[in-house]
Amino acid sequence: MELAEAKFLNAFNAIPGVGAATLRALKKHFGSYQAAWRAGESAYSLARLDTTAHAALVAGKNSIDPDQEIQKLARGNIWMINEEETGYPAILKEITVPPVVLYGRGSPDVLMRQAHIAVVGTRRPTSYGLEAAEAIIPRLTDAGISIVSGLATGIDAKAHEIALQEKAATIAVLGSGVDPVSIFPPENRGLAERISSSGGAVISEYSPD
Repeated sequence: MELAEAKFLNAFNAIPGVGAATLRALKKHFGSYQAAWRAGESAYSLARLDTTAHAALVAGKNSIDPDQEIQKLARGNIWMINEEETGYPAILKEITVPPVVLYGRGSPDVLMRQAHIAVVGTRRPTSYGLEAAEAIIPRLTDAGISIVSGLATGIDAKAHEIALQEKAATIAVLGSGVDPVSIFPPENRGLAERISSSGGAVISEYSPD
């Protein structure tokens, strides 16, 4: 994707209430995110947007500066991959509403590996749960499988930690931006840094902040 298109896609994605369905509708109607951004408010009513999304778009667009938003990515060493690029995981397109764009810190190449297994669990694990993770995950990483989890307290964090100890790739999928300030829970920000600097990746469909 050209830089200008990426900039305006990122700007739209930074508007609260604008999600994948709205982004695709804008692209389909206007032909490009750049053209969609430059369109007037009245033109959005012709794009067949969901009523709530339309209201969010109109309300939020004036508070977003596309140049400032894209600069956040550069300052934070954050990359973005949209659904039309080769680096976008093909298997992700099989879900009902795939993200239009992924943001990440670390290695984007890890997303293209063939073998991933998600390890998720309670935030208050029992000793048995922790022991099970310690027994199972090294066998998976020895087989060349990347460990995917959510960076949450408990089993998620344990899964990432074990993968790092095994010097294996691990991917943290977040429900927040990937910039350090947005990462939750805050106590796992250091873990996120270790993942992104060790050949893994911290990813999200949400823009920074």
